[in-house]
This record gives sequence, structure tokens and C-alpha cells, in this order.
Amino acid sequence: GNNFATVGAKLRAVIDGTPDANDLPTALVFSTALGASADDLAEKMRISPAGDLHISDGGGIVVGHTAQVNVAGAPAELQVLGTGDGVDSGVTVAAFNTTNSVRPTITLLKSGNATVGSNTIVADGEVLGEILWNGADGNNFATVGAKLRAVIDGTPDANDLPTALVFFTALGSSADDLAEKMRISPAGDLHISDGGGIVIGHTAQVNIAGLAELQVLGTSAADSTFSIGNWNTTNSEQPVINMLKSGNATIGSNTIVADGENLGAINWIGDDSNNYATVGARIQATIDGTPDVNDLPTALKFFTALGAAQDDLAEKWRITPLGALTSVA
Repeated sequence: GNNFATVGAKLRAVIDGTPDANDLPTALVFSTALGASADDLAEKMRISPAGDLHISDGGGIVVGHTAQVNVAGAPAELQVLGTGDGVDSGVTVAAFNTTNSVRPTITLLKSGNATVGSNTIVADGEVLGEILWNGADGNNFATVGAKLRAVIDGTPDANDLPTALVFFTALGSSADDLAEKMRISPAGDLHISDGGGIVIGHTAQVNIAGLAELQVLGTSAADSTFSIGNWNTTNSEQPVINMLKSGNATIGSNTIVADGENLGAINWIGDDSNNYATVGARIQATIDGTPDVNDLPTALKFFTALGAAQDDLAEKWRITPLGALTSVA
């Protein structure tokens, strides 16, 4: 409405390197005007002499649609959008090579420096990257249903990044209840969060006198068995199952147990046509005396159910701390 001098878009060829005879390293530079203010024409994209495609900060690439979609905050700078399954809403990274060690790679990098390309070591607790699974919740696309995170778990150093893989899922019982459920530590230990569990042989926990956090379920002897093996040339080495009871309600804290306190039990349970809670037999370890440091006087108690009445499990025999076998029935 004023003149014809305002430029809305521009394509420029610019020397990008050291030219020589028959050698003109040239970049193609694409500029557009956002229109948010006067004369705001600026470079938005560049094709380098090597053929690399550079997108300016704040811009992005959208494949499969005409505009960015806001998913969980600011629109991501690379989006693949579509309405089909895997074809027009999928990403493929492929390697074709005769060398076995050559493989496709997706890399997530985090630096402690705010300048792109600068190197500042990351810190303990710093998140190196995440993969998020979002779903439309009827309001927006920001709600995360599951997340895989890599986080520094220890003191990093040159060529040394102690890292844990952390798995999050949302229970869906309240808004935004995404929480850590499982962690693989830098040492390779598998940690399951309180309230979660491991089920082998089935797709869900089964209530067997409560929901145990470790279950091995199956329909034959082979797939409802667990084994602990030890291979060693030292005779004193052997497989071990430990049951620990502390008088403290904080995991890892130490409070001495008391006389009469149960250290653990093994139950034999059968289906009684109503549930899986009825115990037919039990072996139980119970403190039987005054415990002290490195001194736990313990009795082994043997229970069986007579079956003459409901829930008639009772102690029948006991091995005392002195080793005496005593009939309790």
C-alpha cells in the first residue's frame, strides 16, 4: 500500500568457502518474511555446498502436512504427520553395508552448554534425552502415556557417563499420573518401583493371598518353576535364597527385630474353588529369644491344615533355637 520495494521472499546464491579456478563453493539461501514486523525478511533455510540442508532456529521441517502441530508445548522442529499406519506417519533409518558393525543409529545428545556445538560436561541427575508416547486426551496432545528416559546416575567424566534407563507409565487413575515404574541402573540392576511387580508367564498379576510383586505363573511344571544356579570351583559357594525382616519401616534402614517376630515364611496354597488365599502348609522362621548384634535365636515352625474346618492351619512341630524337635499339636 506504499511502494513495491518490500520483499516477501528471496532466493540467493552465495559463495560459501574459498573459490578457485573452476571451483565455486556455493550455498543456496532461502529467505522469507514472517510479517510480524516491518522488513522482517530473514534467512530460513540454506543448502550448503556439501548438500546439507540447514534450517534456521525457530523453523522446522514438517513432512505430510502443511503446518506444524503443537504436541506437548512448542511445536517440534521436525515432525512427520499422517493419517496412515506406518506408511505416511513413520520414520525409517536404514543402513546397507557388508560390514556387520555398520548399523542405523539414532543419537540423542545433551550438553551442559547453552551454545550449540559447545562442550560442557553434564552433571549427576541430568537427563540426556527422552522418548515420549503421547495420545489425544480430548483436550490436547500434551498428555504423556509412557516415557523412556536416559539420566546421568553418578559422577560423569571424560569418556565416562554412568547412565540409568528409566521407564515411566501412566496408571490413568488420575490426571497426569505418569510416574517411574522401572529403572535399569548403570550397573545393570533392574529396579521395579514400589507397587509394581514382575510377572513371568502371564500378562497380569494373579491375586494369590495378595498381589505378590514377583510371580512365576504357568500351566506346566516347566513353565511354573524357577531355578537359581551357581557354577564355581569353591565348595563353599552355593545358590542362596535370603528372607530379611527389619523392625524399621524405611527400606534399607536398620532396627533390630524382637522376640516373637516372624522373619519369613514359605506357604503352600491350593485353589479352594473360591480363591487362592487358603494355606495348606507353612514353614515359618520366628525369633525365639532375645536378639542382639550377630545373634538371632530363631525357631523353625511347621504348620499344616487338618481340613476338618475352615482355615484350620496350625503349628504342629517346632525346631527350637537349641535344635530340639518339639511337637506343638
